[in-house]
Amino acid sequence: MVTEGKPLTPLTHGSVLIVGTMPSNFGDEIKNHPRVIMWGSQQQHWLNKSLPDNTQAVFITRFIGHDAFDNILTEARKRRITIFNPTGTGIIAKQVKELLNINPVQKTEPTIEPKTEPKEVEVAKRVKTGEKGKLNALIPFIDFSKTNIDNARNTLIDVANEKGITTTVQSIAQFVMKQREKSKAPKSPAHQAVSVKVEKTDAVIQMFDNIIQEMKDMRAYVVETTKENNSLRAKLASLKKALD
Repeated sequence: MVTEGKPLTPLTHGSVLIVGTMPSNFGDEIKNHPRVIMWGSQQQHWLNKSLPDNTQAVFITRFIGHDAFDNILTEARKRRITIFNPTGTGIIAKQVKELLNINPVQKTEPTIEPKTEPKEVEVAKRVKTGEKGKLNALIPFIDFSKTNIDNARNTLIDVANEKGITTTVQSIAQFVMKQREKSKAPKSPAHQAVSVKVEKTDAVIQMFDNIIQEMKDMRAYVVETTKENNSLRAKLASLKKALD
């Protein structure tokens, strides 16, 4: 499998297949290109199909099932077709343009960049999560049958990355909790389970059970926050070391 790296050498013949995406995620220069074939993520009529004839390269998004991925990988290897690691549409678009020589980048002489803010400030701004309304694009993908943290960790963080939204798992979990309250959706499954268990018990016991469950949810949230904070500290330390 091929990973992102140096610019790709353009293909002189054959087609490029993109699997598990929505054509609307790409510009006209790709989705209307005669050498580009797209297997959409919504219809999935292609699950049991063989790779198209004359396919020379296959790109796969993160939103494809394991069985479909294994089938495509097996056939691509048998036919010696180049297959790229699953990634987001932004990177796929860049690599497809390189392979098909769409809008080739002109080589220019190095220029002196204007003075910019320190790298630490740049990183801090990139991970800032307080921009109002930017997470609203995730609302259609919320599954209120799952817990807030499961929504964030297992689905919505990938959707955010796919849409180019800079955020964190804990921010998304808080966002889901607020949307649950706004839409008057059922409580998180964990809280529902607590309610069922204690509906016939003393009110004081129910109160303590609810507190215990909330502490469990908070623990998961704190663990995730600690991981991301440690990762950010490591990045900042690396940048500071490079600048020094």
